[in-house]
Amino acid sequence: MRNLKALNAFVVAEQHRNASKLMYGLIRDDQSLQTRIGVPSIVCAALAFELYLKTLLQLERKKGHGHDLWELFHKLGRRNQQKIRKFWRHHSSGVIEYLHKTYTDAGEPVPKVDFEFVLRASRHAFVQVRYIHENGIAHDSGWAADTMMEGTRQVILTKRPSWRHARQAVLLPTTSMQPTSQPH
Repeated sequence: MRNLKALNAFVVAEQHRNASKLMYGLIRDDQSLQTRIGVPSIVCAALAFELYLKTLLQLERKKGHGHDLWELFHKLGRRNQQKIRKFWRHHSSGVIEYLHKTYTDAGEPVPKVDFEFVLRASRHAFVQVRYIHENGIAHDSGWAADTMMEGTRQVILTKRPSWRHARQAVLLPTTSMQPTSQPH
């Protein structure tokens, strides 16, 4: 049962990761889409990371609740944390350069951009970005944890390689309702 719950969490994480990657690819090809689908792309990525962390916690026979990526990560066993950190060290040059440039362009002091900084800055991304219309984004926070998300996914797939091609077994029912707003 635990493996089934972990697998289900993993499959839903994969769906959100794929949706985020699809949106990000569209934005990369057409920057004008940044203001149209940038927020949903981040929300999907942050939820995917959360679900990957919860998948690992289930595989470790631990419970993970809530959306705080910092707390979920620090509930993981030491070995899994180390594997994710190692992946980040080997693949984080892009995010480090991006954050350095962002702070420099804003005329702000550049913080020490390391794993802990990025995890702290991204810890509430799912909630913050989902409710960006109410509160905006606090300084030194937002989303920069794509590399951590990918590292967490790789740790899971190393443990469960057969999950690489796992898909949702039951499709959601199609809705008979039409959208209420249509382009004119």
